[in-house]
Amino acid sequence: MSVAPKKWIVGLDLRERSQGAMHWAAWVSRTSVAPGEQLIGLHAVEDSNLRVALRYHSLDAVLDGARHACEQVLETTGMRHAFTEIHVQQGDSADDALSVAAAFHGADVLVIGRQALREGRYLQRLGRVARRLLRRLPVPTVVVPPDLEPPTRPDAPIVVACDLDDDSAAAVVFAADMAQRLGKPLQLVHALPWPDDYGARILPVDDATHRQEHVREAEAALSAWARDRGVSGACEVVLGDTIETLLQVATEREAALLVTGSRRLSTLERVFLTSTGTEIAARASCAVAVVPPPEGA
Repeated sequence: MSVAPKKWIVGLDLRERSQGAMHWAAWVSRTSVAPGEQLIGLHAVEDSNLRVALRYHSLDAVLDGARHACEQVLETTGMRHAFTEIHVQQGDSADDALSVAAAFHGADVLVIGRQALREGRYLQRLGRVARRLLRRLPVPTVVVPPDLEPPTRPDAPIVVACDLDDDSAAAVVFAADMAQRLGKPLQLVHALPWPDDYGARILPVDDATHRQEHVREAEAALSAWARDRGVSGACEVVLGDTIETLLQVATEREAALLVTGSRRLSTLERVFLTSTGTEIAARASCAVAVVPPPEGA
């Protein structure tokens, strides 16, 4: 089956936090079996930052200067050849500008960097722009650690979180496409919570037996769910918390990409619920794609 090229917008921060995103996107471009993948580098200029600059320079001069700075960053990192276009987009906020640019260019995927390195403790891991974009998700959005090196293992998988519901269906389709595009194995992972105080302990059968049966039933359900959607890939069920399980599997497999769906929580829901996609994107040691549900879902 042929793979159509995608149009990728890569956020250029001009600070080191976007270098992992640039390198990862360039790796996708040169690894993809689809001819003509388009990487569009985009630097967002916020209106609040323009107010001072416009006292001394024209708008065209400021935007030209930003575009020249982007060119220099890409040349310095050896990434300029990978990008087909470089643009500067102004907006009320950087996430607004990137969302507008994604719509204007008809982008299929948005790639951005995050604030925190893969290792270490940080009070802020994603940064303001990444957090807001993961709430909006104008298109599937890939968040990349700033110090991430492109995958080197030929069998590095595309790992996708699969909850056997509609929230994960779009993520699995995206992951399957990426696996085919990059020639990587697809790994569907279903994290299966196991309560510590499991009521079945009162029955005359040991806890290990219950666990094994619980996993077997989930494995059969996962395989059937994937088969019904025409998805071919290895299926794995792991007992444990969803976020911790996915982070562990991605690290152990040295995943080329970890994919998860999004429930698009409201502001009120975020007060009480954890966004799995946002939490994983903030903590993973690999690139993480958060995929929105279909329109109207």
